[in-house]
Amino acid sequence: MSFTAKRVGLKDSSSTSKLSGMSRLVASGDKKYLPVVRALLTDTSTVEASGKAPEREVRDCALAMCLIATGQSPAEYGFVVASDLPGLKAVANNYCFEDDKGGTAKQKREAAFAKWDKWVAKNLPDEKKK
Repeated sequence: MSFTAKRVGLKDSSSTSKLSGMSRLVASGDKKYLPVVRALLTDTSTVEASGKAPEREVRDCALAMCLIATGQSPAEYGFVVASDLPGLKAVANNYCFEDDKGGTAKQKREAAFAKWDKWVAKNLPDEKKK
């Protein structure tokens, strides 16, 4: 396993390190790293942000990266995409859930994770849920 993959999986890694690492893994295009990113789907630690950036959890960014890695659109799961520039597609902190007329960030997060779980059950039936 690569150094980056090992670092992403460390419990004591900062959220910034986890986001940077998962971005690198997904940008590599190598699907062997999907389990490393999926392991972060339960990490509820808050992502450090500056300015008026919406609050994010590591698991939100991990879900967005899992979606990118599996050829899906984060926007179809309720994510707000900060920039649609091609070079930022696999940048974990480019995605978040926001409160709006369609619901709260918490409601959108719950719906997105439920949709992901259904997708995994249909498309990755042999893998354990992480």
